[in-house]
Amino acid sequence: MAVIKLPKWIEKVPNKNEMYADFWIGTSLVKMQEYGKRSEVYTARYRMSFKEFEDKVLSSKKENIREWDDYVIWKGIEEARSLWSARYKELRKCAI
Repeated sequence: MAVIKLPKWIEKVPNKNEMYADFWIGTSLVKMQEYGKRSEVYTARYRMSFKEFEDKVLSSKKENIREWDDYVIWKGIEEARSLWSARYKELRKCAI
């Protein structure tokens, strides 16, 4: 594990835990929004929600390689967005 040398001013912060919580709340919010924006690309491309697209791809009798590729990528994006959304909500509860 790499050692990180923090700036001296951090030592003088009266409530470091609050600062760390704010950092993680901000980070999780940015990540959640980032994955949301990436998901919007596929929503616009297919003119449907991820769930509708997933149902379409999984129920199709004929395999469409491009759609399957997009499905795998979009599913990963949705899982990451969901993960960061859950983390954000959990952190917000801790901060109150």
